Amino acid sequence: MTINDFKKHSNFFEIQIIFIILQKQNQINIVTHKKMSYYRHIYHIVFRTYKNDYAINEEHEKELYSFIWGYCQNNGHYLHRIGGMPDHLHILVELKPDISVSDFVQVVKQSSSRMLKNNPNFPLFRGWQKSFGSFSYCKSELETIKRYIMNQKKHHKQKTFIEEMKNLFDENRILYDEFIENNI
Repeated sequence: MTINDFKKHSNFFEIQIIFIILQKQNQINIVTHKKMSYYRHIYHIVFRTYKNDYAINEEHEKELYSFIWGYCQNNGHYLHRIGGMPDHLHILVELKPDISVSDFVQVVKQSSSRMLKNNPNFPLFRGWQKSFGSFSYCKSELETIKRYIMNQKKHHKQKTFIEEMKNLFDENRILYDEFIENNI
């Protein structure tokens, strides 16, 4: 039986049988559509350097940002924005559904830590704090959060990191306490 035999038949039942025979003879591939889950996981992630060291110098911060952007691109995540200060980092990222936020942060911290420790442009870098803050947002809020991250240097002329985190926690209705203050 060939594709030409298939073309000659108009009976639906016969067509189904011919499809099965042709598939078994590897003459055609039947593509089936699997149900797909739809997702959009957008997170604003914040974490600090170990002991709040001022270790990410402005002159070379783009090396770190490019490194993290590369990780995201190579692993199917979409980095909307990255920025920060000498003692902390803000990442606005859309994650694939097969990775948790904590796994993503762990990989980013571990790999960037190795890169920074081996880079002479970051002599004061000793590592990242263990904890992090993560806030989820919808697509309509993206531009606001992008601008917020882009303007970090300007914000921190008026606000400390602690004030910034308290505001983020308040906006996201998360109870802020001393543990958080000492561990993010």
